[in-house]
Amino acid sequence: MKYLIALGFVSAFFAGCNVESSETISTESDAEADGAIKSVEAYSSDYATEMDRASWVLTASSNSSALYYATDGDDSTRWTTKEIKANDQYIDIDFGDSYYIDGVVLDSWESPRDYPDAYSVYVSENGADWGDPVAIGIGQSITEISFAAVDTRYLRIQQEGVSTKYWWSIHEIYVSEREVSELDSSNWSLSASNNNDDVIYAIDGSTSTRWTTEEYQTTGQYFQVDLGASETFDRIVLNSENSSGDYPRNYALYVSDDGSSWETVVYNGAGDSATTTIDFHDQTARYLKIEQLGSSDDRWWSIHELSIYADAADSETGNTGWTTLSSIDELRDALDASNGTYRMEPGTYTFDDFDPDGNGCTVLYMAGENTMIDFTDVVIDIPTSLLATNYSCSDGWYQSILIEGDGNTLINGSFINTYPNGDLFVTDFKSHNEDSERRPYKSNTYMRIWGDNTTLKNNSMIVRGSFPYGYGDMFGKGSGSTYGLKKHCAVLVSADDVVIDGFDLTQLAFCHGIFMQGSDNTTIRNTTVQGRVRLGADMYQDGDDSLPGMVDFLQQQPTWYEGDPIVEDRMYNLTEDGIRAYSSGTKKDGETYDTGSIYVEESSVTNMRNCFALVAADEAELEGVTVKGCAENGYSVPSGSTVSNAYGDAAYAPLIQMPYGNESNISMDITLIEPGFASGPYKFSNIAGSNHTIILRNDGSEPNDSLPILIGYAWDRWEDDEDNLYRNGASGITLYNYTERDVELTEYAEDNTVYTQTDVTDNGTGNPVQ
Repeated sequence: MKYLIALGFVSAFFAGCNVESSETISTESDAEADGAIKSVEAYSSDYATEMDRASWVLTASSNSSALYYATDGDDSTRWTTKEIKANDQYIDIDFGDSYYIDGVVLDSWESPRDYPDAYSVYVSENGADWGDPVAIGIGQSITEISFAAVDTRYLRIQQEGVSTKYWWSIHEIYVSEREVSELDSSNWSLSASNNNDDVIYAIDGSTSTRWTTEEYQTTGQYFQVDLGASETFDRIVLNSENSSGDYPRNYALYVSDDGSSWETVVYNGAGDSATTTIDFHDQTARYLKIEQLGSSDDRWWSIHELSIYADAADSETGNTGWTTLSSIDELRDALDASNGTYRMEPGTYTFDDFDPDGNGCTVLYMAGENTMIDFTDVVIDIPTSLLATNYSCSDGWYQSILIEGDGNTLINGSFINTYPNGDLFVTDFKSHNEDSERRPYKSNTYMRIWGDNTTLKNNSMIVRGSFPYGYGDMFGKGSGSTYGLKKHCAVLVSADDVVIDGFDLTQLAFCHGIFMQGSDNTTIRNTTVQGRVRLGADMYQDGDDSLPGMVDFLQQQPTWYEGDPIVEDRMYNLTEDGIRAYSSGTKKDGETYDTGSIYVEESSVTNMRNCFALVAADEAELEGVTVKGCAENGYSVPSGSTVSNAYGDAAYAPLIQMPYGNESNISMDITLIEPGFASGPYKFSNIAGSNHTIILRNDGSEPNDSLPILIGYAWDRWEDDEDNLYRNGASGITLYNYTERDVELTEYAEDNTVYTQTDVTDNGTGNPVQ
């Protein structure tokens, strides 16, 4: 069975493949990506496998007669819109039955500019009612999309954004089906409060039989399962489709190790349809009980079939003693309280004011301690138009959410910004930058963490709204910016022992993703940070009255680029760094602290300025991480750091950068992902400092460029001014080069050892080559 790309922590692989042909590809995208290397089978997740496409029925907004080519197994054929990209173009898939799916891959590699400028993914049970998108993102020549597993029959991929030149094409489309494991019921023992003789009908494999209470629903009725042995599970499905009104009105799920002590409430919920699906975090127990908490004066409670699954749920949704929150005011009260467990009623909560307890600086202020809030199926929407309000902040800190209390936990939330017109992505950068309601009044951070022992578990965030946007750093990244900078960051950690686990961040504003200032012992795991990059040539299309046009398309900052024209074949970052550490920061006590240790595990950063910019921290450990398509570098870490079982590319900038030049005792083991192209006259890696051990491995593909590995370097990426170069020496470094890259030892390299089968240029001294 073929596995889809990286569906464990997917983000879009490239942003603008084959950039050299950007001026010559025709509307029909007949140009070839010469020498490009493609893989849609590179990685596998734990449970995602490719669906069989034989029974699919496809429809589209246009050119439906060519849809067969999107699933014919031949990547030289394609479905295409046969018209330039426009908003709301779509392709629909009817799977013929319901399946649990959790990802999509759109392969337009052979038409490398015909990817969706941006996309929205929808699901439906009837092919007519689509609801809110389950995923949005930026398209790539191979567009990989992942989302929480959903049971659906119909899928829609909708193209967002417009083009003056290119069609939307799909050479092959793949969907990943989530494999779930249903527990074997053959050794189960069942019991119930009512009609105990018929409990076996709930697991006899027939939906024409049932267990039922034989009386109207009332509090205290229960159905109990003895699994026969301890099992781990995370989903229960109650099927009452042949008695469609007999679902439980309200219920609590308990687990027990002995069948007599039922103190652990795993989940509180309410049925609302013939099939009740209960998802929760992993439970390991022998006994479980579903207790009726509701009542009905005209319906029994019936179960035609009960199924229990492992590896099915995607999020944690259960805990003990939940208090339900149903309004913004109730949420604010809960954030101000301590020692509570709360669950927000599902829905979208759009804010139109600032928290009165937040000094005019904060939309949501969490002062309480040791509180857990479950935001399952909740969207917290903080519109850019609210942040654009001219408001006064008494303490000078601006953020949408401030977590100040210690020991708090937020789980399963979706935190977003929305534009006034509902745009998901900026495609008209000139108009965006002219609209003051699409950016904060002052630079803002979506979530600032000041509370020690804060945990963020299984949350997502989409940050929108900044100024100037669309032009990287060229108008400044701090004070003295050309047009008056309005940044909009995602998550700032200025506290100790913070855990960010299962965080899916899409950064669509100029600023950092996750960054640390004065924190210590920060853990980031199972997290994706997805930014956006833009080809310099596209900026010239914004017009003479756009922000770059008003300065004759000359870069204004940083100083070593000042006055240089925008580089047409350079891919510019529209964000700042993915995961970043500053050397120090101010905590809630007003004191300044150095930034301590940072641990990152099984996480990825894509299309940011720098992917992992951690060199200013005291120490860092990275394991199982991936970097793709960042605009300045992939990895920069402090002395004594370890980077293991890592992956990365050098699509737009060096994979490794050692900016201080005095880093020491770093251990790196990185497997190269060849992107198939490169942009700009940079080096594959810039290695400096002393006493490192660096292993660079090959993923099996051939390089499509001649970028060398540099040991000891004078650095200015674009080499505009020899007087402004940073000269960083290298000594005592051991490099094991298993890639196809050549190695250059510069005059700044001394007493280094290189193991390689490729060519070596040695301009240094005392550098043995094995």
